[in-house]
Amino acid sequence: MVMLFCLLISGCMSWVEAGGQALNGTAFVERTLALYRNEAGIQVQAVQDKAGKQSLIITTDEFPTVTVRATQAAPDGRFYLSSLSFLCSSNSGWNEWTMKLSGTGVFQGRYVMALHINNPIEPKDITEGKILYNTKRLIGEDALKSLKSRRDRILVLIKWMHEQPEKPTFTNRQEFESYWRPIVLPELAAAKQRPQSWNTENAVFEQAEDIKWNTTYTASVFHEELWTLRNSGSLLRDWEEAGDWIYFQYRWDDLVQVLTKDYNVAKLKG
Repeated sequence: MVMLFCLLISGCMSWVEAGGQALNGTAFVERTLALYRNEAGIQVQAVQDKAGKQSLIITTDEFPTVTVRATQAAPDGRFYLSSLSFLCSSNSGWNEWTMKLSGTGVFQGRYVMALHINNPIEPKDITEGKILYNTKRLIGEDALKSLKSRRDRILVLIKWMHEQPEKPTFTNRQEFESYWRPIVLPELAAAKQRPQSWNTENAVFEQAEDIKWNTTYTASVFHEELWTLRNSGSLLRDWEEAGDWIYFQYRWDDLVQVLTKDYNVAKLKG
């Protein structure tokens, strides 16, 4: 309970990182060989598992719930990205998943290491994950199926968001939610917060998830592939259960931009 509370507030990112390690078991099977960090919040951890396999774990303070894993750097410094892990909480639980990642980079030096990840970084399929919703916990194939479906829905929503004109730049999730939630879910917003396109005159409503959805608004504002998702309440569930995931996916290009800059990181341990 303490851990879940901490995940819900800012300033507890070390709990998030530790929670992610505990959830996927890596905290118990790997040991740190070396640790590097810089003032920009970029950290590289060289680890080794019980079988002797070594790899790199790359994190950034700007995206504290994201962990990028790569192969051990070769003698010439080259490495290959292998996966990205993500953990987010909600009032009802959490979503944790790992997906394959395609990309290359260079990590070389001695006490001060030069880190460079090449662009593009290509996301692949989710390969594993876990879900907690209230007292219900999903693991294995059940969790994987649910997480993949949720990601598909989120990607459709994000595509539509990025295509909308005159949207502001967001510096945090609160700004993001304040802007987008009344547009995506105006039925749940105060009247003065609803968009100008909201209209109930001659509108048709359908009830789902105890909400009467304005299907006329849905058809006039959203892509057709979002109609059923909104009118069925699926987008509402995603927003409530995976709001941080939606915000993270919206900022995917920002994550890539952060990761693909040139950095020097100083050795702290090992």
